[in-house]
Amino acid sequence: YHWIRGQAMLKLYVLMAMVEVFDRLMCSFGCDALDSLFWNTTRRPYHPRMILSTLVVLVYAIIHSYILFVHVATLNVAMNSADQTLLALLISGNFAEIK
Repeated sequence: YHWIRGQAMLKLYVLMAMVEVFDRLMCSFGCDALDSLFWNTTRRPYHPRMILSTLVVLVYAIIHSYILFVHVATLNVAMNSADQTLLALLISGNFAEIK
């Protein structure tokens, strides 16, 4: 949080864009990892690959929750800043979606 708070507005914009890209990547990876875990639990629950699938899902959950924490911390810093950083972040993020 304190590292994010010390960044300039341009760095916050880049950080928000990176977090959104990594969030989409992790969502896609998470769907595949959870699908693999479901398949392993229904088809072969006592196979050693079941342990690997469980570990992959646990690592995925930890990394994805950290990415979401960075996203929330960045929005918190933008909301609590003295200038109009939150407005600039929201408008600049929406320009990319309009394209």
